[in-house]
Amino acid sequence: VSVDENIADRTRIHPNPASDIIVVNAPDPSTHVVAIVDATGRSIAGNWSAQHTHEGITINVNAWTNGSYHLVLASPEALFAKPFHIVH
Repeated sequence: VSVDENIADRTRIHPNPASDIIVVNAPDPSTHVVAIVDATGRSIAGNWSAQHTHEGITINVNAWTNGSYHLVLASPEALFAKPFHIVH
């Protein structure tokens, strides 16, 4: 298992599906959100902001449309995407 796969596998998004907020728990505290894309691959530019809290990276998604999304995350060792779903 490569370092990249290990970090991606240990990074969690919850709740999933979500309706109000998502929390990203990453094993590396320097992990950050690079982009969010919808199911068609379009970037969700300017429609989100990430806050780093003691719980992890928190993103408010309550105004987003139902559907499937991917968080693109970066850490010093990896660039990877994690899927999540919005259901209101």
